[in-house]
Parts: sequence; C-alpha cells; structure tokens
Amino acid sequence: MRFWNENRKWIVIHTVTWCFAKVLFVAIKLWGLGTALYTTAADGTAAPLLRLLTPEVDHGNLFLVVAFSGVIDGLIFSWLDVRFDAWLRRPGFVRRVLVKGLANLCLGLALTSVLVPLLLGKTSGVKILSLSLMHTNLLVMAVYILLITFLLQLSKLAAAWIQTSDLLHILSPQAKGVEEERIFMFLDMKGSTTHAETLGPAKYSALIQDCFADMTKAAKQTAAEIYQYIGDEAVFTWKTSPVNFLYALQHFFYFRDHLLQRAGYYRKHYGLVPQFKAGIHYGKVVRTPVGITHKTLAFHGDAINTASRIQGKCNVLGRDLLVSAEVLEQVTLPCGYVDMGEHLLRGKDRKVRLYGVSKPPGADVKFLRKSVQKVTPSKTKVAPFLFWLNGIL
Repeated sequence: MRFWNENRKWIVIHTVTWCFAKVLFVAIKLWGLGTALYTTAADGTAAPLLRLLTPEVDHGNLFLVVAFSGVIDGLIFSWLDVRFDAWLRRPGFVRRVLVKGLANLCLGLALTSVLVPLLLGKTSGVKILSLSLMHTNLLVMAVYILLITFLLQLSKLAAAWIQTSDLLHILSPQAKGVEEERIFMFLDMKGSTTHAETLGPAKYSALIQDCFADMTKAAKQTAAEIYQYIGDEAVFTWKTSPVNFLYALQHFFYFRDHLLQRAGYYRKHYGLVPQFKAGIHYGKVVRTPVGITHKTLAFHGDAINTASRIQGKCNVLGRDLLVSAEVLEQVTLPCGYVDMGEHLLRGKDRKVRLYGVSKPPGADVKFLRKSVQKVTPSKTKVAPFLFWLNGIL
C-alpha cells in the first residue's frame, strides 16, 4: 500500500505505456502490419505470415494475452524503476537508461516466455514464441525497448524539473496570474553554517542532496508540491483542503522519521544526523510567471512571507515545528501542540499567535490522522473521498 501511495502516478504511466508498446510491437511484427511478414495464401491473397502458420490460434485471444502481459510487465517494470532509482541515485541519464533498458529487455523476454504459453496453451504458446523470435530480430526488440525506456526516463526527468501543476498553469489561458489560497511550509536545516564549515563545500553539498532526497520521499507521502530549494532550505506548498492541512503537519514528521531511519548512513558519511526546523502558514497568494530570459512560476503574497518569518522564530522559541493559529484552527489536534503566545514577526505590523507542534512520546505520525474528521468541512465535493483516502494511507 505504501509503495502504491508514493508511486501511483508512475505505476499507472509505466503500466499503460508498456501495455500499449507491447500490443503495438506485436501488431507490427506479428500481425502482418509490416509488409515483410505478409505471404501469399492458397487462394492467392496476401495474408499475415503468423495467421497462416498458426491457424489453430485465436488471434483475438493473442491480442488480449499480449495486452495482459503488457500490464504485468508495466507493474513489474514500475517496481524495478523505483528500486533502480534508489540503487542508482546519482548516475548519468544515459547510464540509467541503459541499465533499466537491459533489465526491461531480459525481464520482458522471461515474462513473455512464461505468460504466452501459460495463457494460450503450451503448444500454441511455444509455437507463437518461436515464430516471433524467428521473424523478429533481437536487436530490433532491444532497440525498441530501449526507446520506450528512454521516453519514460525523459518524461520522468522532465517531471522532476517541471511539476505537472506548473505545466498546466503555463498552458492555461489565465497564465498571467491566478489568485489561490495555499498552505506554505519553510523547512530549514539547523546549524547549517557550522555543518558547511566542518564538512567543506563538496561534502556539505552531498549532505544537502541526501536530505533533499529524503524530503522528496516525505513529499510523495503527503502530496506536497516542491516550490523552491534555497540553499539548505526547501519550500513546500499545498492547495488548501481539509486533508492538505493535515498533510502539511504530517510532512514534517514523515521527513524527520526518514532522517532518523537513515541516522547510521548520515553518521557514517558526514559524522552527524541533520535536524530541521519548519514554519507553516496559509493564505491567499498570486501564482504568476516571472522573468524575461529565464522564466519561472512564483507565488506572491503575505502568506508566503509570513510562513518564512514563522520558521525564523523556531530557534528563538526552541521549537522544531511552528504553525500559525490560522493553520491550527483548520485541524483540531488530539494532542501534541503548545500555545507559544503572540509574536511580532519581522516586517509585519500585527502580532501572530504561534503554536509549537510535536509528536507525543512513543507516538508515530498516525496520531495526526485522528484529526481529519474534525477539520473544517470543505466546500469541494471530493472532501469525503479525501477523508477516505487519508484513512488508508
């Protein structure tokens, strides 16, 4: 369930892509869409070679079998893709495509060798396989699989640089600027100046990249949009909804849990376990493209500035996670929060009431899930579905 929740988008994309690719490959190479695979039947008409050599096979069933095996391939390939990303965290793009393409080729041949005879019957299945390999150059198959792998990895790389929501905003007719109500979290490393001096620039940069990788894991669990990386600081955002207020709080604890789970790794490579502090606030902002020669999407408004100032109070108040009273009003926590009083934030004219949020001793992130039913009802029709979805995460 956790694997599905964190990677469902790519599981669906991989499954649909490989299913379509496999069906298309069979249609072109085996169903006679390629002219080289046509031959002359007894009545003098041209017919696909495969249909003449295997008259006992229902080729409609073959099409369904190939589609089904494509779905199985896609599910397994998507699992492998995620595992390879964990094993090959920083290899070049070409190496990543070659390694994954070779794995997909070997596994695809193995799965086809098992599934086709199993679903079509041993005799017909083996005959189909032998004919397909006889009339299909293995090099062509390898190039085809590498091409599909390349396109999938290219789309994944593009998605890492351009978020889907940003792309949709750029393509929308209202791309000049849209007012939205959003939640913002500023997440910053504690003691970063000391770490930078101790580790040196190269090792400190590697530490930041490892931390950002763990942040990404937490972002997948909480449907967070990564707005910006600023030095050792990251900014996350969510559209306001009942479940997203909960996700914003959960995000910090999921991330901290990931750091603690990898404490041995961090001590071994950097001699420390990084710690972070965060501030959360929400409000209305304008989302708009900025820049001339280098364009990017930016949020403008008091909400994002306030979230940054709240995070800046963490050291002063001795808390790892601070949220504004406005945020806490949207989620009724069963426990784990402390009223820190009203504070005048830099650049603001009025004081803001802050709350420190922490996990109760011995609790895990699930303690926050109890609050979802008490969240202020949303006007959206999908709120009941979000409540249900959050319950199974």
